[in-house]
Amino acid sequence: MSVTFRTATINVKSNPEMRQTSVVHDIRKASQQASVIGWQEIEPERYRQAIRDLPANWSHFMPKGSANPISWRNDLWKKTGGDSITTHKGLAGVTPHRNITWVKLKHRETGKEIVRINTHLISGAWSEPRPTTQWRREQWREHMSQLNDLVRHFEKQGAEVIVGGDFNRDS
Repeated sequence: MSVTFRTATINVKSNPEMRQTSVVHDIRKASQQASVIGWQEIEPERYRQAIRDLPANWSHFMPKGSANPISWRNDLWKKTGGDSITTHKGLAGVTPHRNITWVKLKHRETGKEIVRINTHLISGAWSEPRPTTQWRREQWREHMSQLNDLVRHFEKQGAEVIVGGDFNRDS
């Protein structure tokens, strides 16, 4: 049975941090446009709180150490699984740890299951060369390899997989 729904991905910029009124505005606007949302750059606790402050018909998976939470309308979806894996450790002054977050959701009306994956890859791997460019590219490629493995894992189980996030790449 098919299910029609909208999913969104939104990077709530935290470098530099935005004013809280802008954070709340962006989070509320996204919640009005989709029933499943992947968030990026949600490190500041006040950003996470703005997501938790969405109406009660929203649920969230916010693993500790992950800046990539996922939210869904709990009147439409039920979480049946979820996890977050670290793809590589951060490097001081260059990047925080990077990870992939996923949830398995079951549509309450139809029973249709999906896996929503959310991620945020390292920046600067494909921009102007700098001393850390080679390291960044190696981390970017490793991250993509782990993402591909995760997608294949769920596809082998017959799951419909939706991937979103900030790939820090123009093409």
